Amino acid sequence: YIKWAVSSGEALVGDSKSGGARPVKFGDIAILLRTFTSHEVYESALRRSGAPYQVVKGRGFYDSQEIKDISNLLSFLDYSADTLAFVSVLRSPLAGLSDGALLALCVGAKGDRLDPAQFIRPGAPLPLFDLKEDTQRFETFRDRLSQWRAARDRMTISELIETIISQTGYGAVMTSRFNGEQYLGNIFKLIELARTFEMDGARGLKNFIVRLKAMIAKEPGEAKADISGGDEDVVRIMTIHQSKGLEFPVVIIADIASSIKSQAGKIMFHPEEGLGLQHYDLVSGKWYAGPIFRSGAERAKSEQTQELKRLLYVAMTRARDRLVLSGAAKRKGVWQNWIDETIEEAGLSDKVATFQKPAMPDMPSSRIGAPPLVDRLLKGYRPDTSSSGKLAPLPPGIPSMQISVTSLASFSLCPRLYYYRHVMEAPMIDHTKAFSFPSNDEQSRRETGIRVHEVLEQTQIGEGAPKNALKDAVDEKFPDFSRKIKSDVLKNLITAFGKPPLSALRLAPPGAIMREVSFAHKIVEKQMELIIQGAADIVWLDGNGWSLVDYKYSTRPKDERGYLFQLKLYAYAMMTAHKMESLNTAVVYLREKKDSVSTMRFLPIDAPDLRDRVVNMARRLLKLEKKPECEWPMRERKSCDEYECLFRSRCYER
Repeated sequence: YIKWAVSSGEALVGDSKSGGARPVKFGDIAILLRTFTSHEVYESALRRSGAPYQVVKGRGFYDSQEIKDISNLLSFLDYSADTLAFVSVLRSPLAGLSDGALLALCVGAKGDRLDPAQFIRPGAPLPLFDLKEDTQRFETFRDRLSQWRAARDRMTISELIETIISQTGYGAVMTSRFNGEQYLGNIFKLIELARTFEMDGARGLKNFIVRLKAMIAKEPGEAKADISGGDEDVVRIMTIHQSKGLEFPVVIIADIASSIKSQAGKIMFHPEEGLGLQHYDLVSGKWYAGPIFRSGAERAKSEQTQELKRLLYVAMTRARDRLVLSGAAKRKGVWQNWIDETIEEAGLSDKVATFQKPAMPDMPSSRIGAPPLVDRLLKGYRPDTSSSGKLAPLPPGIPSMQISVTSLASFSLCPRLYYYRHVMEAPMIDHTKAFSFPSNDEQSRRETGIRVHEVLEQTQIGEGAPKNALKDAVDEKFPDFSRKIKSDVLKNLITAFGKPPLSALRLAPPGAIMREVSFAHKIVEKQMELIIQGAADIVWLDGNGWSLVDYKYSTRPKDERGYLFQLKLYAYAMMTAHKMESLNTAVVYLREKKDSVSTMRFLPIDAPDLRDRVVNMARRLLKLEKKPECEWPMRERKSCDEYECLFRSRCYER
């Protein structure tokens, strides 16, 4: 359909300039997926058809195999006891060993378990492989591994990755595969990310690996490398959730024939129904669901159905001119059944035609064509390194720490709180409400907060801003929310911007307003280097000087020390970087009805005490790193209750 729509030349979409119609461009089209699980299927089809495309965030980059391969190798270089990483690298194109070779490395002749890392130690004998090629490849890889280990402390991370790619020929191998240009683009993007990491001042292979693994595990939303050359005329692949608030001339909703995931396990939990089990009947030899399991499964299926209906509504309303529903003629899932029922109820069945087209056969490799980057790679191309910062290595034994403002604020409140939130990454769940379940009409408070921040980040404010700018922005960012929630959000925002300090923005020139101001502040001590990172919500300059505001879409907490500490760190970093004489700061609680603002004026005289406090906190944190949970100090129970800490049950009720 995409090739036909673009190549036909038919005027299928509206033209905002002429008011008429115009032909479709690739950039008019968005493919919306329920999840990114099968996005590579659509990438492959677009690639074979010659249609330019771009994966919009999602799992594309960090979920790609080439990033995982390099991450595994760096992990093993840093920590030789990471056996899983080592075996994964050996099976990858970085080493190229066969499955039989991996078995020989892990299992002895008598069936005893072996440590594969023992064969790379100095003076260790070569393992006995069945294939001569495996022996040669392992010996070569072992020699290279020794070189990389020796070089890791005198090379930057980006240089180390480039050396690995160059010596192993990994880039050439990946480029020779289908979609090879994308694989190579991802490798180059990783090198650039490493270079950016170094230039920010965050040194150390271990820190980079920790961050890279966290990104892979969290699916943070990093797009694959853009190989479209900056051309905006590309088909976009994204999830339906990512498309909220957007509109496209042509929308293709993919895989409407997929079915609802069923409750396949023998145990299930529902927040209201409780814990349900299936039991095994010895006589019949069958599993039978208990009453709680049945009622819980029925509730979960009903709730999932309602969520799928909302999701389908969001997807269909992203289309401005053309909506394409892609499914299957025989296998029909819940979305396709709903659509068929709607068509039948509307009496439009005679208007529907089903088209069946055989799957596109695999093209011979000679017809696919070598990606343009192959020639550049064979000619010795590598990313430009002229802009990479050359940072002198820290003296031996001097620790380096990189930490966010939010993490430091958690530690300032309670080291145990920091441990749960930023080490264990435990979910923030109120134990008193763990069994309450929101109704189908209730929207997630966290999602609302995220949307509010998007509104405040993108809406035109300041002198000359349209009168209805906030209302239009709320309508755009909350299309699938109830009218009441949108009304409450708009009312809260209008109230906040109607009084100080945000009211001052009405007269501020747009050029004097900065939003989501990111910063990294470095503190160097004799025995430590500390890098603090964060982002202030909004900073502006007016007749009263510089002002900084951090807003929270919440009511005022009983204990706001954490928020105020964040505010001081923002102020300290901004004033130090820009040599300000003073800075007016405030936290604005957007849902608070009465006392919604906490203000604070930060002066240069306040900086030394705050700096000393931060350094002392960092020293304490370094001492606690890698310690077990029981050694992280915690506050008194009374303080936990006053703060309404969501983790207090972990500390005091076990």
